[in-house]
Amino acid sequence: MIDLNLENQDLSQVPRITEEWRSLKSLSLFNNRIVNLPKSLFKLDNLEVLNVGHNCLTGVPSAIKSLVKLKMLDLGHNKISSIPDSIGSLVNLEYFLYVSNNRLPRLPDSIKAFKRLRYLNASDNFLEKIPSGIGNLRDLLELRLYNNKITELPASITKLTKMRELYLMNNQIASLPQNLDGLSNLRILDLRNNHLTSIPNAIGNLKHLLYLDLRGNQLVDLPKSIIRLSKLEKLDLRWNRKLHVPGFIQELKARGCLVYE
Repeated sequence: MIDLNLENQDLSQVPRITEEWRSLKSLSLFNNRIVNLPKSLFKLDNLEVLNVGHNCLTGVPSAIKSLVKLKMLDLGHNKISSIPDSIGSLVNLEYFLYVSNNRLPRLPDSIKAFKRLRYLNASDNFLEKIPSGIGNLRDLLELRLYNNKITELPASITKLTKMRELYLMNNQIASLPQNLDGLSNLRILDLRNNHLTSIPNAIGNLKHLLYLDLRGNQLVDLPKSIIRLSKLEKLDLRWNRKLHVPGFIQELKARGCLVYE
């Protein structure tokens, strides 16, 4: 047996794990009522995919470090308040790590080990900051951190040169790293509903940027470098009460960029 799907079974606990399970590569317990993960689950050391999203988990056992072949892990939509540092042993995580919709006040520093990871979603938690080790996730393509309490971004985030989509809306971010142009492949940057008063001049070097959402901040002005965003298709500036939209924005409109003021 390679794949086992136990989704939507109204399970309150993981069924007894038999010898037959030892060969599993994919296990989904999605959308049940499971409160705890038994120690026996972490002996399934051939697992590459584990989905325990949409359950009632409050924590993650440190024994998760045994599942070293995991490429995809879904812990989203639970009641998890902490993730152990031992999760850093999962160095083969590649396709996604999903921890959204939990009660996390922090991410472990050990996430710096996920050098192959392409997709990380930690939205809808209580995060106040992001570990500086995020900069080690050099293969990351998409990062979702919206609906948290993040006040600042580590400078190391600009090392994510492959990242294409960054979602940071509904946080408390007051400033951005000055070398923002390190995110050289970014296509989507969503910063709506933060506390930004200015945008770094370096944003004009994001030559692949298609979508920039700045609505609902405290912007006073915009850097003229924005007009260098030759591929920009949409710019949203609404609900910045102190912002006087500069005349050079007309150049973007003339190129066909949709600008909301």
